[in-house]
Amino acid sequence: RSLAGVRAELLAEGGEEHPPATPPHARAPKSAQGAALMALYHLERMRGVLAGRSAVTEIPRAERWTVRESQLRFEQAWKGLRSLGAIKPSSEAETEIAAELGRLRRLTDYSPTFVLIMIALALGVGTTVGWKRIVVTVGEKIGSSHLTYAQGACAELVAMSTVGFAAFAGLPVSTTHVLSSGVAGTMLASGSGVQGATVKKIALAWVLTLPASMVLAGGLYLLFRLFV
Repeated sequence: RSLAGVRAELLAEGGEEHPPATPPHARAPKSAQGAALMALYHLERMRGVLAGRSAVTEIPRAERWTVRESQLRFEQAWKGLRSLGAIKPSSEAETEIAAELGRLRRLTDYSPTFVLIMIALALGVGTTVGWKRIVVTVGEKIGSSHLTYAQGACAELVAMSTVGFAAFAGLPVSTTHVLSSGVAGTMLASGSGVQGATVKKIALAWVLTLPASMVLAGGLYLLFRLFV
C-alpha cells in the first residue's frame, strides 16, 4: 500500500473524534483496524526516510522529526493492538520488536553536547549566585531554631530515599521541595516548630512552579521554533 492510500483509510477511521486540524496519522487509534493502519503507515514512513542511510547525519535535518514522530506513533499503535487483543505476539517476537525499537530510539533519544553544556552551566551559575540564600533559608529560616547536624542528616536521608524511589518509579519530584519538607519535619519532631512566613513562601513557590514553568517552557519552545 502507498502512504497516501493508508492515510486515506486512517482519515476514515474515527475522524470525527478528533479536532479537524489533527493529521490522520496522529490520531489515537480507537479500533484494532485503526491501530493496524497506524502501525503500517508509520512503519512505511520510517522505511522511506531511513532507506539507504546508515547514520543520523545522512538523514536531512527536516526529515529527522518524521522518524521521531513515526517511532512514537508506531509504539502507540503497537500498544493499542495489544490492549485491544488484536495481536498476541510470542515472547521471541516481543524481544525482537523491543530490540528494534531500542535501535530506533538511539537515532532520536539522545542529548546533544551543547544541551549538556548549557545545563551544566545553568546549574553551576545558579548555585554560585544563590547558594548562600539557599543555605540560610534551609538551615535557619524554615525552623524556629538553627538546623542541627542530626536534623540535616535525617532530612538528607529522606530526600535521598524519596528521590531515589521516585526515579525508580518514574515520578517527577523536586529535590529542593523534598529536602525542605524533610527539614520542616525534623523541626516539628524536635518541638522547635517552624517559621510560618517561610513555610508559606515555600508552599506558594510549590503552587506556582508548575504553571510558571509551563508558560516559560512553552514560550521558549515557540521562540526557538522560529529559528530551528
